[in-house]
Formats: sequence, C-alpha cells, structure tokens
Amino acid sequence: MRFFWILLLSMMLSIGLSGEELLFRSNEMGMPLERIQDYRRDEFTNVLSVDKEEDTEIRRLYTDGEITKKWEKVRSKGGIEEKYYEDGELSSINKYDNNGLLLEEISYLEGEVNERRAYVYVQGLLKEIILFNGNDQKVWSTRFLRSSAGRLRKMIREGEKDEGRVSLFRYSTGTLMEEWHGTRGTGNLFRLDASGNTLSEERWEENVLTEHTEFFKSEEGKRSITENMQEGFAVYRQYDDRDRVVLERTTQQGSLIEEIIQQYEGDDLTIKQRRTPGLKEKWTYEYNQDGDLEQEEYVKNGNLIKVTVYTGEDTYYEDLYRNEIPVIRVFYSEDRKTGEEFLDSYEH
Repeated sequence: MRFFWILLLSMMLSIGLSGEELLFRSNEMGMPLERIQDYRRDEFTNVLSVDKEEDTEIRRLYTDGEITKKWEKVRSKGGIEEKYYEDGELSSINKYDNNGLLLEEISYLEGEVNERRAYVYVQGLLKEIILFNGNDQKVWSTRFLRSSAGRLRKMIREGEKDEGRVSLFRYSTGTLMEEWHGTRGTGNLFRLDASGNTLSEERWEENVLTEHTEFFKSEEGKRSITENMQEGFAVYRQYDDRDRVVLERTTQQGSLIEEIIQQYEGDDLTIKQRRTPGLKEKWTYEYNQDGDLEQEEYVKNGNLIKVTVYTGEDTYYEDLYRNEIPVIRVFYSEDRKTGEEFLDSYEH
C-alpha cells in the first residue's frame, strides 16, 4: 500500500497546473482519469480537484460530494513534504529531498504518531531503513552493504523479531546467481539463472539441508520437484503460464499420498480435484459477471454431497444431498449458522 501512494503522488506531479483549480473524473483511490469541467461534477461518484499556488499543491477527492481524501504537497529549499488526510484526519506524512529520494515516512492513528520510518542514503544509494514506534523508540533496522560497483551484497536485519537475520547476494560477472535469506545456519538458499529465474531452492535448518526444490522447463511448461529429507516425501508440481500450480502430486517412497489438479479460466479457479488413497473429491466453482464466486459444488467419490450458493458479501446457504437428492438447506451469515430448513424433495 505504501508503494501505491508513492506511485500515485508521482503521477500527480506530472499534471501541469497554472494556478487554477482543475477537476478530474477519478476513482476511489484518487487517480486522475479524465479532465472535466465544473458543471459535470455531479455526473461522477468520485471527482478529484487539483489546486496549486506557488510551492503548494492541494488535491481533494470528493466522493458523492464529500471530501474523503486530501493530499498537500509543499516544496521548500530543504525538499518536499507531502501530507495525506483520510476522512478529515491526518494519515501520513512523507518527506523527500530535492532529488526525490524518500527520507522519512510518518504514519498516524487517531491523530497520534503510530510509527516512523527513516531512510539513510550514501551517494544516492539506500544504506539503512530504521523503524521507530509511536514513542520514537527504535523497533528494527535494515542495513544495506554494497560492493564498490554499487551492487547489493548483504542486508542485515536487526530488531526484536528478526535479530540477526541476514540476506546475502552472490554475483558472477555482474549477474546475480545466489541469494541467501535467514540467520547464520537456518534459512533459504536460492540459485538463479542469468535471466533471474529460480533454478533451485534449498531449506537449511541449523546447517542441515532439510528440503530441496529443483525448477525446470519442458515443452509442457514449468515444472518442479521438491524433496523433503526429514519426512521422506517428494512433491511434483506443474505450473501454467501464470505460475499457478495446476498439478501437485505428493509421494512417499513411491506411493501416492495426495494428488491435486486445478483448472482455471482467466483469473478464476473453476475446478479442483483431490485424490488420496480410497478418496476422490471434486469442487466446481461458478462466478457471476463481476468475477465474484456465485456457486460451489462438492462431489465425493462420484456422489454429489453439497452445493453452496453465495447470496451476498457475507451470506450464503448450503444444500446438503443424500443419494443425489437435496434434503436440507443450511443458512450462514459471516460464517455462522443462522438457520436451516428441510427441502420439499425430502420425504419425512
């Protein structure tokens, strides 16, 4: 979310202003989508106004005529300060130097400082990030160590939760080849090819290799094999062109433990099948035109067991089947059972 606001504010800087208030058709995030005239304000749910005077720029997002978000940007010799308000309350302050480097982020909660991040640079390269709590006490810091060429070699995380956590980066002829993330003897090691694709991943526990994953490509697409040395099982996975797992097969000493097959249409998972010794399960999903899940069907060993129909954001009901016949309907709200009824097809 922090990256989004930085990106949004950068987009706002690119709009030329001449001292007059400009109006734009917008969305709920406050992005300027289309320049409009004042008489068209009532045509849109979200309208963004932009007003600039000398070194001050103010942007207000109107939702149904009410101000819901506001951005204030002030330039000075020392740099740029940006304030963001939501529902009339100060939410955050970002400070930049004159070259656009982020120096400080301050977030507020109910009018009080919630946390502060300070960014330290050396010759334009990030050297350290320090997080302070609302009492301005240091919580953690991340230090970045670089080579003489400016390449990142090491990240050191120091703080209560991640004390001693280190990230190491190894290069070959200027290309990143390995990454390590963890403590001294426990963590994950990644090996990469020249294009930055992961070739393998290893999990180490107290200097002992516990799991190894190998990635490879074939005519059918991306594949991977994971071997777990502690539990003695292996997992084979197939991926689609969007890196989603479409087949996952787990075996132990050559015997099947579990197989999961998933089918997608666009962004939506439409079919999921699961097979274990003595059990076959299938879930079928249907969506409405907005992409929201509308219905889910569950079949067990070839028999229809349950159909779930989603009626609202937090409401749904389940039709339970016996011998392929719906017998009872159970209603839910916010995942809590609210009632049930026998269906007409049920013979008392």
